[in-house]
Amino acid sequence: MKPLRSGTRLLAACLFCELVAAPAAHAGAPATTKPPSPITEKNWRFHPSILAIRSLVAKNESAIDGHTWHREGRKVCSSEERPFGIDVTVVRDQRGGIRKYVKVSGTDDSAYTLEHQYDDRGRLRFALATAGAVNKSYETYRLYFAEDAREIWRDVSSSGPGYTFMRPPEFPDAMLVRDPVKDLAAPGSCE
Repeated sequence: MKPLRSGTRLLAACLFCELVAAPAAHAGAPATTKPPSPITEKNWRFHPSILAIRSLVAKNESAIDGHTWHREGRKVCSSEERPFGIDVTVVRDQRGGIRKYVKVSGTDDSAYTLEHQYDDRGRLRFALATAGAVNKSYETYRLYFAEDAREIWRDVSSSGPGYTFMRPPEFPDAMLVRDPVKDLAAPGSCE
């Protein structure tokens, strides 16, 4: 066997460094990754993007239930002129970041709840909006968001004779609280 020349040794050493530095592929997985499949009506409940968001929500709720995060409530408004009010509940993680933001509003014949769930970087990832009325009409919106703030899926259900809620699948983006710190600092108004 002939000894390697210095140029060949250098090439072999560089190739070895490249192999060591390259991220390892998971066993049985192809070396390249393909983008996730589109979310459809048929696959949304088990789509990896939706499952990741559900996992985040479950972890948030577990921390809330375990009392490891701090909960604070605030009355935004209460009107004596008409039966209407808005309350806000904020849940902060151990670093003080808002992880859940809930707005509840209502009148004497209907109520609205909008729950927002945020990741550890403060990005809105999930919103659950529910509305109910005395005539037994209900609407539920489940809105799922990617890390870049795009809405990636919306699940809407309604029941009952109907009410003056938004008509499914409509849900105004303006109702979502993407920046809870800013929303919390805004002066309360019943308008």
